Amino acid sequence: MLKKLSNHLFCQPHMGRRIPVLLISVIMMGMCIAFFEKTRVGTDPCTVFNLSMAQNVLHWQKLGTWQLIFNTVLLIVILLLKEGRCIGLGSLANMVLVGYSRDFFKPVVETLLPGETHSLLVRGGVFVPTMLLFLFAVAFYMVTDLGTAPYDAIAQIIAARQKKLSFAV
Repeated sequence: MLKKLSNHLFCQPHMGRRIPVLLISVIMMGMCIAFFEKTRVGTDPCTVFNLSMAQNVLHWQKLGTWQLIFNTVLLIVILLLKEGRCIGLGSLANMVLVGYSRDFFKPVVETLLPGETHSLLVRGGVFVPTMLLFLFAVAFYMVTDLGTAPYDAIAQIIAARQKKLSFAV
């Protein structure tokens, strides 16, 4: 099984191009999350959950370690369910790099946008290009087709295992 997983992770076409795109895209997602958090415009539900758990429950200011722990638990569940088809290098990169990239870029963002309150004009001026960059990063992450984040894989597994509701619902 380990050899099959290894081949699935590393022996795909054009890996020399796909891996750098993957790494850049997940790092960009983490950077965008730091901007979203600073301007208080919100982010995806899983990141909001992870930020809340890290900061409000565990009292950690860093997101990366909690996000890695949470995603590792989800990854173990996925593997126990024998549903590893959604998992790949992209899954691992997402698990590790998004949270730690946010942690790395948070002080940079604080330097670029000092203070606590920002006018709606400043927040919008930061939000629009950040959202475009985030969407660009997510699109390239998906185009590499190297696996989904464990929290995304869970939804796909649930939809595949139950037949009463469609995935869209």
